[in-house]
Amino acid sequence: MSSNPLIVTPTDAEVSKGDLNTAVSGNTLLVPKAAAFRQQGVRTASDLLSYMQTYPSAVAEALHWSSGDVSAATEKLRTQLSGKVDSSILDSQQQATPPLGARDPRDLPDKPR
Repeated sequence: MSSNPLIVTPTDAEVSKGDLNTAVSGNTLLVPKAAAFRQQGVRTASDLLSYMQTYPSAVAEALHWSSGDVSAATEKLRTQLSGKVDSSILDSQQQATPPLGARDPRDLPDKPR
């Protein structure tokens, strides 16, 4: 695995349902429709995979795909990035840390009555 992140770079290639049609070139990940992801703070390949795993419905909406299409594309991207990004991001079973410090409601103290 390279210590340098793969930077998401726009390309003119077309996406097809269930496949982002990404390509690794040097230290860049060429991504069609990259603008749809940049608006969400996606800058690296790890960011993209994390975003797709965490917000599949947002990806589906942005690309006009079904949830199955997003799942298929996420799996293809995960396979493509194997050995190129931190292996912890490739683990789809890993539980995501809640964003913005959100806590699991089960861990909150009881409310005063």
